[in-house]
Amino acid sequence: MSPEKDFHNEFMKSASFFLDAAEDAVESGQTRLAIHLFCAAFEVSEKEGLTPAPRIIEGMRKAWDLACQRGDRSTAETIFGELTPYNSPEQAEQGMLQLQRLAVNQLEEMGLSRSDFEGMAQAVSQEMMNYGGEELMDTLRNVLRRMGDKSDTESGMQKIEKKETSSEHHKQASEKREPAFNYTTLAGFDSTLARMREYGFLSAGDVIYRQFVEQAAAMHGLSGPALMEHFIFYGPSREDVALFAHATAGEIGWPVLSMLVDLDPQGNGSIKLSGPFKRNLFGPPDFTEITTPCVLLIENIDYLQEMFSNEQRAVVMGNKHGHSQSGRSMQAEVLGYLRALLYRSGVFLIATAGESDTLHEPLLSLIGPHQEIEVALPTAEERKDLLHWFANEHPSFTELDFEELSRLSSGISRNDLAVAARAAVESAYRKSLKTGWFHNVSFSEMLAQLTPLVDHDSPIYQELEDAAVAQFAIELEKGN
Repeated sequence: MSPEKDFHNEFMKSASFFLDAAEDAVESGQTRLAIHLFCAAFEVSEKEGLTPAPRIIEGMRKAWDLACQRGDRSTAETIFGELTPYNSPEQAEQGMLQLQRLAVNQLEEMGLSRSDFEGMAQAVSQEMMNYGGEELMDTLRNVLRRMGDKSDTESGMQKIEKKETSSEHHKQASEKREPAFNYTTLAGFDSTLARMREYGFLSAGDVIYRQFVEQAAAMHGLSGPALMEHFIFYGPSREDVALFAHATAGEIGWPVLSMLVDLDPQGNGSIKLSGPFKRNLFGPPDFTEITTPCVLLIENIDYLQEMFSNEQRAVVMGNKHGHSQSGRSMQAEVLGYLRALLYRSGVFLIATAGESDTLHEPLLSLIGPHQEIEVALPTAEERKDLLHWFANEHPSFTELDFEELSRLSSGISRNDLAVAARAAVESAYRKSLKTGWFHNVSFSEMLAQLTPLVDHDSPIYQELEDAAVAQFAIELEKGN
């Protein structure tokens, strides 16, 4: 190992080193350097997934105070995100107010008065609660006039008016309530549903079993399914797994906070949040006011683990900020948010992954006790159930041989089978429109949709090809 690498390891191993250096920087008036050193101490203490010592937390609070004194909103926002799991509700509220003050100061430097901003913020708040649309338009018009010339104002108002019209349509559409999505709406998951019976779930409307669960819960002085350990669902089809995870959340019936983790072909990750958390105009999302009990549903949690690994490799290669936001560790940021959620009473985790045993420290310790439940590829009977369910929704599909289709679709996921069936129905519909007379979905069309989904080296692929040729010959003969 090179001397440089030895020095790096020695340098990184102690958070106390950074704390002492930060205090020296404060005394010498180097506030910007002190902020970075306090943050470095915090990151080193979190490297192994351990809860930072009180002295480390106190150092981060000093960094927060220094960033606010400097008027550095971006850095203050970053530090606030790190401190979120360790803040009391009062500290969280005070921090958000301070971030808003810093943001207003920046807007004033751009030419907006405080009254302009307060009016716009009030109008936006009213609009989000479906009130005050006219006030929002008037406020935005005044802001545009102050900040741009006439052509800018007219262009901006046109966009605002289009947005207002779009929002009204969206509001009307959202008022139509979506039907409940739970186990009763699933098809082709019997084997996984059988496993969920072990935890007291109702298994797709089984009345007798439901009565048993209610009686057992009453005798034990409990209620509902057994949710003592979190669930991680995994399987070869991420779409099937995600569908079952969402149905499980619907079966529980609590509000759901969703976190979708995705990776692009280069391995760069993105995280999308949706659900009943407080969205701040400035600063990170506020999870302190989430109503509990609730479900935290993380899709592709193994991608999150891969994002952590990619960031660590980037640090080793010297590209420290390659997978960071706002100059801080992405891993520390995400773990901070998850701590803020999972350490709250009444938050139940449901996660999905491609395989079992893919999580490592510090994510594994943070999640705590959990059950890994496989959502395997559908059996022949499950595929047949899915085809029957699809036929109930699409009558033109009913005349096919479901037994044979189930056999020939071996190894295909539920999602892919449903997509293939949908494509076959749409093909028959287009053919009906083109010819002017009704066409049922043909067996050959369904075979054509299934063939690209099967491994070309598998025995079933050759059977699909032979069946397609034979069916084509039958249809030719009928045509003659």
